[in-house]
Amino acid sequence: MCNRTFHFKVTEVDAGWASLLLVFDGKEVHLDVSDVPVDPFEALIASLYNLLVREHAAEHVDFYVEPGYVRLTLVMQQTTLAVRLGDSRSEKTRNCQTEGPKLVIVQELMSAIMEFRQLTTPYCDQIWSWGFPSNSFDKLQSIVDLMKQQN
Repeated sequence: MCNRTFHFKVTEVDAGWASLLLVFDGKEVHLDVSDVPVDPFEALIASLYNLLVREHAAEHVDFYVEPGYVRLTLVMQQTTLAVRLGDSRSEKTRNCQTEGPKLVIVQELMSAIMEFRQLTTPYCDQIWSWGFPSNSFDKLQSIVDLMKQQN
């Protein structure tokens, strides 16, 4: 399962909704996710921090799509990170899963968070219910920068 392609893009943010494009080995998944009841980008930052710093084996991030949610599961292995997408309504992975070098996957997810930040700045409070978690993101970015230096 190694060396597969994974991409995560935030293409638009407006009125409490973010349009996402996830690509798992060429298979595209388009999602329109809500900013309620929780901020999925803040949850993604926290999950990456837990994987990299607290060394959790796995983390989940729920993206609410009404009705229900889609769950992004990140599973840490020694040098790789597996990514799966599941649907709350069907309990299936939608056949969307991949695995790749830990740093490559983390950088792709960080890039998507930066896209979100750029799309919402400076009027985040007008189009999203939550402020951007700058402190948490900056702390995570420092950890990722250190990982890059060590590779």
